[in-house]
Amino acid sequence: MKKSKIIFITLLALATLSLTSCLNDLEDFMGGFSGSPAIAELSESPSAATGTVNREIIDPTQPLEVKFRVQIAVSKPLSSPTTVTLALDPALVTAYNTERSLTGDAAAIPMPTAALSISSYEVTIPAGELEADWVMSVDAAQVPDIVAKVYLIPAKIVSATNGVIVSGNFGTKLMRVLSRNKYDGIYTVNGTFEDYITAAWSGDYPKTIYLITTGQYTVDRYEADYGLYGYIFFTGTGLSYFGGWTPYFEFDASDNLVAVPNSTFDPAPRSRNSQVAVGEAPNVYVTATRSMDIAFNFIQANVTPSVRSLIKEQYTFVGPRP
Repeated sequence: MKKSKIIFITLLALATLSLTSCLNDLEDFMGGFSGSPAIAELSESPSAATGTVNREIIDPTQPLEVKFRVQIAVSKPLSSPTTVTLALDPALVTAYNTERSLTGDAAAIPMPTAALSISSYEVTIPAGELEADWVMSVDAAQVPDIVAKVYLIPAKIVSATNGVIVSGNFGTKLMRVLSRNKYDGIYTVNGTFEDYITAAWSGDYPKTIYLITTGQYTVDRYEADYGLYGYIFFTGTGLSYFGGWTPYFEFDASDNLVAVPNSTFDPAPRSRNSQVAVGEAPNVYVTATRSMDIAFNFIQANVTPSVRSLIKEQYTFVGPRP
């Protein structure tokens, strides 16, 4: 019995040594995966919602510098410099529109070449490093309706030196460049909240609100103090908000507040929504002071009265959003 155990242990030890030897041989062969090809890619992750990486023009009077991050995917940095050649490919925008069934005014548009300043279409990744930036600038004055339309910079890697191959999955990238509209910014907001069903509810003011550009005349309303979209109010014992209701503001060309739609679908029977409260406030954005005095109603179809709340707010501009 003892002899068989010794033989078994010896065989197990030999098998373990053999397996270790195989693993070492494999590591030596791959060089810690160094035998895998080095791959050039545009590495920044796009938005899951839009499939693009996004940049904002904060000051339309100044050129906006934008960068595409170019990376070599390899276990160890290469010992000599690598030159990556890039290009702009409008066909990527066509494919983007086709994939998302975007047509007419909703379709994305390639960034006009007149708006782009590109000093070089080559990027050099130094020896011992893994990434570098392809840098260009955008002149918003050369982009018609940049707030209202979807403009994309369609970048792709054409080739690379040093034996580096171009990624089949990450060799292209679409960058959306949009400008903030004039309503966009940080505001100190004072106001009142009156609910016609629950009298104990009241407004939580003053508060900090971000108005965030979504189109030429539309902005999301973001409760910056609490980090959420919606409307925060005081119940008498604590703070709360109406689920399924995310109001945003829509203006016309004359800066009148014309609608307060709900960006969250709230199905029947509740069907929560909102509307401009006519006659309760000027409901006009004053460009000279970047301020406004507005009023809107919260609507809930399955209660009586269905126009259940009145919200009045005064917005005072503080500065641009971070």
